[in-house]
Amino acid sequence: MRAVGVALGPAIGWRDEGEHALRERPAATVQMIHNALELDLGRALIAAVRAHGRSLLVRVPHASGMLEGCYTATTTFAEGDHRRHRPERWLREGLQKIEQLRFLTDGTGRTLGRVALRFALHEPCVASVLPNVYELSQLDEFVGASDCADLDAEEVARVVELYEYNYGVPREAAPVAAP
Repeated sequence: MRAVGVALGPAIGWRDEGEHALRERPAATVQMIHNALELDLGRALIAAVRAHGRSLLVRVPHASGMLEGCYTATTTFAEGDHRRHRPERWLREGLQKIEQLRFLTDGTGRTLGRVALRFALHEPCVASVLPNVYELSQLDEFVGASDCADLDAEEVARVVELYEYNYGVPREAAPVAAP
């Protein structure tokens, strides 16, 4: 065996587990969710990966398909598809958010799906991205990211700023617990 890595998920103590693996185990790489719509999942771990001189494998770089640009307000997901169980607002708000990313595609020759991969790869400690591929057309689309220009520092900073303000989409109030 040449290398050991850990694969983390957001619902299983990902940050503590990842930091422990980087500090106490010979984990050469950490695999985690990270994309332009889900930055908080990775911020602490990216800093830890950098500090320990390790690498990162990014999974779900297209935010469960949202960053492929194929969904519409009438998109429905098949029975058994994990996205079917998400709140309806996930699709509605996601569509509003990706509208704010048009500056990355308009007039650039880049597609949203390719930009999503380039965004994940902008961080030097990211060794690779692991997109979900269900159709041959997706494979062709994603491979084309290799021919796209990197996102520049200004573009990345603008995405981060949009994220900080929820892409201009009003945040829904948390449900009030019954007394």
